[in-house]
Amino acid sequence: MTEKQASATIYELAKKNNASMPELVAGMAMHESGYLRSPLAREYNNPFGQTGNGPKGSVKIVGSDGKERTFAIYNN
Repeated sequence: MTEKQASATIYELAKKNNASMPELVAGMAMHESGYLRSPLAREYNNPFGQTGNGPKGSVKIVGSDGKERTFAIYNN
């Protein structure tokens, strides 16, 4: 997926779900996930890096700082 396609995908999802500023939602997701290339976005459907438990549970990931964090896993 190209960067443009990634941005358009999130923009359309935000618009479909009545986000008041879909451009902002898409921009934040692109920044947080490296244009949906991060493992968190690809493998766990979490483009915003949300911590805690999601509908499908959580995953523990060790960051570059050596600290383990718990991230939410989403269905899609």
